[in-house]
Amino acid sequence: MLLLRGGRRRAEGRPPGPVSWAAGALTAVGLLLPLSPVGSLLGLTPLPALYYLLRAAVLALYTTGLMAVRARQGQR
Repeated sequence: MLLLRGGRRRAEGRPPGPVSWAAGALTAVGLLLPLSPVGSLLGLTPLPALYYLLRAAVLALYTTGLMAVRARQGQR
């Protein structure tokens, strides 16, 4: 969702807003918490490395598709 909304801010050269910063912080916490000692205290276990590779592939495909649609809409 942030890719859909955040593109306009970047295109206009404006810095990311508080929602983008909060989403980035929550993403970092979500990725790092299971790897930390606090995560093990909470019963969290790290996901397999294959999960992160597949997730990165899906996000890359989503971003590529989104950019293609935006470029096509910009031509109209």
